[in-house]
Amino acid sequence: MNAVLVTPATIGDFFAAKALMGVVLAIATGVMTLALNNAFGSQPLALTLVIVVAAIMMAELGLLLGSWAPDQNAMFAAWKTGAILIIFPVIFYLFPTLPQWIAKLGPTYYFLNPLFELAIGGATFSDVIGTLLVALAVCVALLPAVVWSARRLEQRMASA
Repeated sequence: MNAVLVTPATIGDFFAAKALMGVVLAIATGVMTLALNNAFGSQPLALTLVIVVAAIMMAELGLLLGSWAPDQNAMFAAWKTGAILIIFPVIFYLFPTLPQWIAKLGPTYYFLNPLFELAIGGATFSDVIGTLLVALAVCVALLPAVVWSARRLEQRMASA
């Protein structure tokens, strides 16, 4: 990051580029995974929209983690311990007898559920729009934290 910051690029440019790259790679990976598994079903556009929302949410979480961590070791340690909070809603699809309301405590549930319901459950887009709107709300709610984090990082870099 220091090498980029000696150019005219700002922290905001750096964050935007990282976010855009993360979103593009996540969308490409998600679409390819669904295509390879023939899992688009009858709702390919709806599934793609869910993947876009998921990519945005995960890019925001990645930016927050990356700007918080003082070094790579701290980032990986935080990821290893915090990843369970991100992926735990998947457990409730593997074990459907568990109380399903617990899965709703994780933010990723709100894009995992529409993805699962559209790809496997036979749901239509209108069936999952409410859940997907919650995921969008999470993305919007994370945005000020990302901006604050970028500003905080910029101040930290300027004082160093």
